[in-house]
Amino acid sequence: MSKRELNSLILKKIINLRQNVLHPTGSVDKVTYAKDKSKETVHFLFWNGSANISHFKFLDDIDSKPMNIESQLIATGSLLAEDESESNSETHWRIRGMAVDIEHQGQGLGQKIVKSMIEYAKDQKSSKMIWCNARVEALTLYQRFGFVVKSEEFVIPGSGPHRRLHLCL
Repeated sequence: MSKRELNSLILKKIINLRQNVLHPTGSVDKVTYAKDKSKETVHFLFWNGSANISHFKFLDDIDSKPMNIESQLIATGSLLAEDESESNSETHWRIRGMAVDIEHQGQGLGQKIVKSMIEYAKDQKSSKMIWCNARVEALTLYQRFGFVVKSEEFVIPGSGPHRRLHLCL
């Protein structure tokens, strides 16, 4: 299997998990992001039966942690290099597409993904902040890591109530 085929297969699994968890009755377009294939976007993955979070950038080499792509992808989140105006940024990161398979929720997988994202962003020397639009029911997940609420509640159509959160690095 070529690198392109492997990356396309992994991205398809990410998008399927996002759709199943975040927009089960919506269009796949709602969970496919323009920057999914950007060289700056980092996807964090947890495969069924794995002990580690793995990550990859589309069309880069898959990282050295074991990844059994034949297994079920049970948790994912993507870290995009963009500021709050959704412009490319070297100092700000955005969390998008956080999803844990319904049968595996409550096992700390979302925490593992967020922790890995924070560690990755901190390792990038110019990083100053991570931000996200978090579903109201997920606020405590982010607040455990020091994220601070920066907005009033707002509704994303088809996705429900959200709040903007920031974590200064």
